[in-house]
Amino acid sequence: MYQRMIYALFLLFFFIISPIFAQERLFFHCKNAKESQILENYRYQTQIPDSLAKAKEIQNLLQNLHKDGYLRAFVIPKKDSIFLEIGEKFYWLNLQKGNISDNLLQKIGFKEKFYRKKTFRWQEVLNLQKQILNYSENNGFPFASVRLDSIQIIENQVFA
Repeated sequence: MYQRMIYALFLLFFFIISPIFAQERLFFHCKNAKESQILENYRYQTQIPDSLAKAKEIQNLLQNLHKDGYLRAFVIPKKDSIFLEIGEKFYWLNLQKGNISDNLLQKIGFKEKFYRKKTFRWQEVLNLQKQILNYSENNGFPFASVRLDSIQIIENQVFA
């Protein structure tokens, strides 16, 4: 009887404590101090329960970096560590109106100055395209389409 109780306590201890030791630590090695400083502005979990959660956390961090204009950010996974290269932030050089009417742009609130020397955020471009399409479809142009034309990337600046 005494042996069964010790065995039961051992199993209980094993199943309660073992998940604590099974967690992985997430640590990024950056190329230089500047990139390490950029990384400090982002929150991510450092204690990860398994490799799937680790991959998801890395993907979330990369998505956040890309959203904030660090389009060249990528990771190089190694056996025991992860090397993160962030790269330079991308900025709008200019976003021109193209062949869209001034009236439509005024209705949706577009101004070229909002896209001059500002951080490049792809989500803003998608939102702008949605606004143009919604307005066009609701005002007699059901087959309207929007795309960026003549995209140029000069160093870390985008022109379209």
